[in-house]
Parts: sequence; C-alpha cells; structure tokens
Amino acid sequence: MNNYIWSIIASLGLTFIGNQAVNAQWLNPNTTNVDSLINTLTPKEKFQQMYGVHDGTTYTINSALRAAFTGKGSMITSGRNKEKGIPGFTFVDGPKGVSYHGKHIVFPAPVLRGCSFDRELEYRVGQALATETAACGANYIGALTLNLTTHPHCGQAELWYGEDPYHAALMGVSLTKGIQKDHKVMACAKHFAMFELETNKGEINAIVDERALNEIYLIPFMKAVQDADVASMMTSYNKVNGEFASGNKILLDDIARKRWGFQGFYTSDWGFSVYDGLKAIKAGTNVEMPADVHFRADSIYAMMDKGTVNWDDIHRLIKPTITTKLKYGENKAYRLSHKTKKELTALSQEAAEKSIVLLKNENILPLNPQELKRVLVVGDLAKNGNLGEYHYVPDHNYTDEVTPLRGIRRYLKKYGVSVTYCSGEDLNELSMLAQNADAIVVCVGRTDYTQSQNSVNPDTMYPLADYNGGDRNNLDLSLYEQSILRTTYRAHKKTAVVYFGGSAVITTPWERLAPSILFAGFGGINGGNALAKVLFGEVNPSGKLSFSIYRSESDYPEIPDNPFVKATTKNDAYDPYVDPYDVNYDYYFGYMLADKKNIQVSYPFGFGLSYTDFCIRNILLDKKTYREGETVKVSCLLKNTGKRQGGEVIQAYIGVNHSEVDRPKKALKNFAKAYLDAGEEKRMEIEIPVKDLAYWDEATHTWKIEKTRYTLYIGTSSQDSDLQKIEFDVI
Repeated sequence: MNNYIWSIIASLGLTFIGNQAVNAQWLNPNTTNVDSLINTLTPKEKFQQMYGVHDGTTYTINSALRAAFTGKGSMITSGRNKEKGIPGFTFVDGPKGVSYHGKHIVFPAPVLRGCSFDRELEYRVGQALATETAACGANYIGALTLNLTTHPHCGQAELWYGEDPYHAALMGVSLTKGIQKDHKVMACAKHFAMFELETNKGEINAIVDERALNEIYLIPFMKAVQDADVASMMTSYNKVNGEFASGNKILLDDIARKRWGFQGFYTSDWGFSVYDGLKAIKAGTNVEMPADVHFRADSIYAMMDKGTVNWDDIHRLIKPTITTKLKYGENKAYRLSHKTKKELTALSQEAAEKSIVLLKNENILPLNPQELKRVLVVGDLAKNGNLGEYHYVPDHNYTDEVTPLRGIRRYLKKYGVSVTYCSGEDLNELSMLAQNADAIVVCVGRTDYTQSQNSVNPDTMYPLADYNGGDRNNLDLSLYEQSILRTTYRAHKKTAVVYFGGSAVITTPWERLAPSILFAGFGGINGGNALAKVLFGEVNPSGKLSFSIYRSESDYPEIPDNPFVKATTKNDAYDPYVDPYDVNYDYYFGYMLADKKNIQVSYPFGFGLSYTDFCIRNILLDKKTYREGETVKVSCLLKNTGKRQGGEVIQAYIGVNHSEVDRPKKALKNFAKAYLDAGEEKRMEIEIPVKDLAYWDEATHTWKIEKTRYTLYIGTSSQDSDLQKIEFDVI
C-alpha cells in the first residue's frame, strides 16, 4: 500500500485490523477481533490500558481522588486510544448519585433503599444513575456496593444494602441491570471482597473459612456476575486470608473468572490499593486506579527483565478491559431536560417514601394535620443538611436539600399548621414548647461525620486532624439526644422519633420514651418531603429493616482492637504496607446469629409496621419433591385487611431439617413486594432455585445439595412469630 493511500486513510480517521479498515470512533464490538487488535498496539499503548492517570505523583493521585469523590476536578478517562478505535472508561462514583460537577440527584443511601425490598424500584434507580452518568460524559459508575453489614459500627455501612447476602444480591442484580440496560454505562461492583470494616482498611487481614466465604460474603458478587453480567469489579484494600485483594489470585482468577465466568475487568480501589505490582498482574487486576504507581512502564520492564512477567501476561491482562469497553463505548456529555430532571428528583423521593421503616407505633402515627394547630420539630438533624458521608454525595449545596424541618413546613403550610423548631440544647425551652405543642417530631441519630468514614480532607486528601477512626465507637444515641427524649416524653404529647443513620442503633435505653419510631436512614435530596408524607399519612410506610437491631451492643460481633493509629497530618507516618492485623469473619451474624444463639432483638431483620394490616394465607407449593436443576415455586394469598392502601413484603426463608453440616435455622432466599388497595387480595409467587439450597463442601471445594427435607418459612419478617412453615423434599 503506497503512502498516498495511507494518507487518505489517516485523513479519514481510519485504522486497520488485519485487512479491515474501521472508523476510529469506536470499533464495532461484534466484529472486532480483540486479540488481533492488541497485537497492533505498541508497548506504550498496551500499558495505557492498565492505569488511570500516567504520572503516579502524589499531586496527580490527590487530584484524581478529589475528582472521583467530590466532583471537584477533572474526570479521568482511562485507556482511550482514538487512533486504534478503543474507547476509554470515565469513572464517577455514585452509591447515592453521580459524584461529579453539577447538581445531580442525591438518592437515598443504599442501606435505606435496601429497606424498600423493592427490586423494581431499585432497577429504576439504576436506570436513573445511568442517565445522569451518561449525561455528564462518563460511562462507568461505582454505584454497586455489595459488602455486608457484619458490623453495624462500620463507617461505610450506609453504602451496603444490609446484612443478608441474598437480599443484597437480589437488590444488587436489579441495580446492575438498571444501570447497564439502556445506556452505555458500566456498573462497578465493589469492594471485592471482605470489605466490612473501614478503619485502617488497608491494614486488615480478613480471615474467613471456605464455607463462610462462598455461602455468605461472595454471594452478592457471584449473583452480580452470573445473573446481571456486571461489567466490572473493584478490588478492596484489605487482605483476604493473607493476600491483598488486588493480588489475590484465588479470589480474582480461580473463583470469579474460572468458577463464576466473570468476563469483565477489575480495577483497584482508588489510592494505593495495589500493594504488589507483580502479584496484581498475575492475579488479574486489570487496571490500577487512579494512577500507575505499580503498573508503571519502568516497573513492568523490570519484571520482564527478571522473567517474572512477559507480553502474554500483559495481553491477557488488557484483553477483558478492551473487550468490555468496546461493548459499552463512550458517552458525550449532554444537558438533561427539565422534564427528565424532574422525573429523577421524583424517583429519589419515591425511593425514600417506600424505604422508610416504621418500627414502633402506639397509635401516634399517622398524624392528622387537620387536627393539629402547633407542631414542634426538635433536633439539629431536623434543620441541618444530612445527606450522609460526603465522599459519595453529588455536588450539592445543603441549601438544595429538603431537610426534615423544611419538608414538614412545606407539607403543613396548606393546612395552616404552625411549625416551631427547637434544637433541644436548652431543655427548659424545649419543655415549655413541648407542653404547648399538639404533636412533636424529634430527629435523632447520626450525621455525615458521626456515621461515616470522613477520613480525609477533600482538598488535601490527607486525614482530618479531628478524625478518630472510620468506624463508629458505639451504637447508642448521644446522652444529649436521650435527654431530649426524656423532656418531650414528660410533656405527654404525641411524639414521633425519627432516627437517621446508616445502620443499627441500640433503642433499649430510650424506646420507652418514644411512642413511635421511624428509621429514615439518609433519605437523599428530597428526604424531608418523603418523611413528611409518611408522618402525616399521605404515604403508608412499607419499608422493612435490612439489618437486625439487637437489644444490647455486646450481642453484636465484636469490633477487633486496631493496633494502628491513622495519620492525622501530612507528615505523620502512615504506611499502607505495614503488616495487616487479623479480623475473623464468622459465618454467623445478624438474624442468623440471633437464631443460633437465641439472642433477643429489639427489631428483627425484615421487620416493619404499616398503617394498615395484612394477612397471609393459603401457602402452596407447586409440588412436594424436587431434584437438582429444578426450582421451588411457592405461592400465597396476600390480603390488605385494613382500611387504606399499603405495601407488604413476602419473605421466603429456608431451613434444612437434618443437615450433615452446621447450617442456619433459616436463611433468606427470595422476597417479593406488593402494593395493595384496602381489601385487595393478590396471589404472590416466589421462586427458589434448588441450586440456591446448596452448601459449600470444603472437602471437595464444590457446592453440594443435600438430599433431605427442607422447611420453607413464609412471612413478613425473620421473626419466628411472623412466619408460617411448609416442608418439601429434595431427592
């Protein structure tokens, strides 16, 4: 081919793979031979597929972290090669909404959305996140947080769906499908794996046996891969059984790729989570983020000189990344219409409305605004913005947020009800105002600082001086808040206590002072509007706890003593390479631990009250015996026996009557939610694949289905008194 022809090809933006000319924007994923494409790449071009920013300096990494976590900076597009027709990926974080420039919608935190038990709703949230991701020109979002609430103290617990692996898996599958359905947006499942504590996360060595790892902690990730074809996974900071996740071949290659069939790519968590470049390459961590600290060209060439890495290793490493990026392509930023923004905002509020959990109600709620003249709203959390941990909140000013106080005032304005605010700092003033009020709403709980990690300054990316750890020290309300409750209780008025936070709170010391209790989590940008609608009865609460609330903090799995102290200044010695300390992760926690040890709980997993009543009857199995490869199909009649519309969650748990190994009394396997009008009855159907009844056999390192009798529990919470039983056999 002469130079004249080559010049024409170049002017047209075409390149050749084999004998085929293609348009550089972008190669067709259905016709591109990725192996042949990789063979056309120069060494430099191959290395560019393996990191975010080519620099590795502290400044560049900090800039990248600021962009990802706070939206204050330029987005990083990794691995774009226009000449060869390879799209890049542009990452935004986003468990609660797109964390980048612009006032994107802040959705309720995942733990609150988990309380919805509404997979169709979570699917729509995924679509909404994809819409905003694409609109800001990105194609990759870290919205899928699949770790479990083993310890409610965890500073990032608000970002997990809850404590149960199948609940998290089913919600995560819905979110993934929503993200990846209609837009060219890749979902990132994180943090793979065993990232259940925050404090000094890079120094933790998660010790877990095979059964617990496979049956509990990996289930949400496995389902995301097998049931939703998740595009990517992010490795965690910690070690798993002695090997850092980014270099853990057993985890990344043997389990996820070979056993599950994971076809996507891995990225490291941002900021020094690749600890050994050679191990990471051999294990299959495809992309180091946000910069090439260990995947630098000079480091890789040094490995090649030693004979520990070759070009075949690099080829295998970059192939899944390129293949996945070709499938999704890139997005060009565009402005969302006013109508779309309005729809997304409404969806955020709907998600909060359907997730708020009514824990206790002594005929207090709903409050009737037509019977009220004066309402008192109490507590700093009622007035101040509180969207949860700031790293994962879009670029909003708190003036945009509908706080509880603002939402209540807006709602009651049309009824002419006077709304008074009191911080509660002056108890005498509070007492006087409480005595003159017709109803009281007390807002208590955690703020973005006291709930979550908040470990670094977003401008310097160095730890905050007043930071005392990423995990909570206790699960109690503050003494200040408890004194507020005592004061309002003495007023003998209608009082609704609203708890904000990302996980459990011990209610035992103060629940007698609270005639009614709502869990409102972190409700997103319109959380105040959602709360007001629930308080005053326009919306009937239908949320169910996605975590157990024990009566005593000592009943929870103990938080291990951390021998290290996180750096508080730029010059302090913080070394992520220090020997990690061991944290044992048991098979049992949450409701399964409560069942095993007969622990009394205040509010069980799956529990939530309503303003109406429901009845479950006529539970039917499609048959009484099943074989491997079949599906257990159960149905029941659910009737709203009350006087108003409401939502209820049918939960299906499985117990093994005579197991050859230690197994839980019951474990959630599926659930279904329905919204019924007063008097309406609906047949609910739930399916449980027989394969989901298997346990992990440590002797053979495979799943094993026991040929025995099983008990199916159907009901409205994990509490025995809320469940009905029916038996079947697997033969």
